[in-house]
Amino acid sequence: MEKILLLGDNTIEQFPIELLENGTNSIINAGIKNIGITLYHNDVLPQLQKKVQEIDYIIIQIGITDLISANKEKQINADELIQRFKRMLLDVYHFRASLIILPIFPTQDEKLNQTIKEFNEKLAQECFESEIEFLEIYDLLLDKNDLLKTTYTEDGFNLSYAGYCLVANQITELIKLLNNNNYCM
Repeated sequence: MEKILLLGDNTIEQFPIELLENGTNSIINAGIKNIGITLYHNDVLPQLQKKVQEIDYIIIQIGITDLISANKEKQINADELIQRFKRMLLDVYHFRASLIILPIFPTQDEKLNQTIKEFNEKLAQECFESEIEFLEIYDLLLDKNDLLKTTYTEDGFNLSYAGYCLVANQITELIKLLNNNNYCM
């Protein structure tokens, strides 16, 4: 039985945890709608650190709120968001769990997707350099026009149940792979 903590914003808050439970896993969903990286880091993580113990995996996806704000105001770039994310990760290490970072998922907004893709590339690079698992699933959610597939969304922005099923299957497969690698050491 795996104990999994989900950290993040809108996408995590809406995650149907039964897709990850598989009858054996214990899931804590700490997703909060419309919260930015800095606010999550400063206000939510300290509370979780006091309450949550013995976690096997932490799955993180956060940043869409920041990117939407940055896209509208043109004030924050992807590098600044990565720095905020890195500061948050320093406190996440407190949990002593394996980390899995999810990219921000595409939308049906071409301009926003450009910003998301830039952020995801920098995030993937940061994860690689820090030896953190980054689940490369962005492209699996795309249609032939590089927009979120209509099968995976109901509104062009948020994932549908089918979208969450795809993501959950990818997470489950990665956790199985990580568990198998850990037993071989």
